[in-house]
Amino acid sequence: MSIENPKENLADNRGKEKVENFETRASFEGFSDEEKKRIFENAKKVGAWRPIQEGLRIGISKSKLILYAEEVLAEKANTGDAEGVANFKGALERHGFVTSKDERGKFLVNISSANEKQPESPEEQFEKTKLTGALAAIELGFQLRISGGKIEEFAKTTIAENINMGRYLEAINILARADMGGLNMGSSEEIEATTTGLYGKCLQEKKYHAAIEIARMKWGKQSEQYKGALKAYEEDPENKALREAEEKREKELEKWSAKISKDATIADLLEAVEESDENLGQSDIFYGELHDNFNPEVADELLELDLAGRQNIKVVDFFKKHGYSKKDIEIFLPVKFKRERRKN
Repeated sequence: MSIENPKENLADNRGKEKVENFETRASFEGFSDEEKKRIFENAKKVGAWRPIQEGLRIGISKSKLILYAEEVLAEKANTGDAEGVANFKGALERHGFVTSKDERGKFLVNISSANEKQPESPEEQFEKTKLTGALAAIELGFQLRISGGKIEEFAKTTIAENINMGRYLEAINILARADMGGLNMGSSEEIEATTTGLYGKCLQEKKYHAAIEIARMKWGKQSEQYKGALKAYEEDPENKALREAEEKREKELEKWSAKISKDATIADLLEAVEESDENLGQSDIFYGELHDNFNPEVADELLELDLAGRQNIKVVDFFKKHGYSKKDIEIFLPVKFKRERRKN
């Protein structure tokens, strides 16, 4: 509803076609000029103030908003709607517009210069970008030609902060970028000593991935530092235990199969799969291979069988209908048919 005359808007809305719900539009980004025009024109059906609201939100030109506002004020003044004029003027002024009259009494509307957004200075952009990350801010600082002293001070501060928090790789990345940009981050010997020291801290604190990455960036994959970090990671008892557990799990998965009889039904098969899953992911493997190794229709038909179908259809018969033998089932699925014991 319009803020200047609610009753007028309620009347306007009666019997009219449904107006688009503009509030669902979260952003004007990507709107074409034609879309903006349509939204602006449709807003007029809601009330006199809505086009201003929508226009500000979707980026209608200032000149068009001003022209529209002047037309509304003139129309309300001509119809003697003094209250409507006062309400509309108040709303305009609360949203950064200024109103006045010329010598003939015509309403004039403009946008207050105090409310116009001024372009951000390079320093303001630099300060804002600091919130997104040190490397991004340093990069932008170079692009905007911010004073080298300001970038250098920021780089040194963030390097120290990252070191204190144990984020040695981040500290090295900032140091390397600042040094590459020509900032005074110390002599080459001092930078080398800092890098070597942080590399050592990574190893000491078992931050092997950071140590490996620092070595790769600074000395290369053929360096003793890189090989040393990799070896330390591989020989660390905790990592070794984790790797061995993972390898054991993978081997168990590789040799796992659901055991069923040759007369097993689909229900028996699915039950065998679920019962054997000891949180190792065997059931995921079964269903994955069912979809990967058979036509989608086959997998979908099997899984969509109702209870009666699952209990009455044999596994061998189901796949035989689709052209697969018992041997094919064992090849394409983690399923093994139990061998029947020969009777003496």
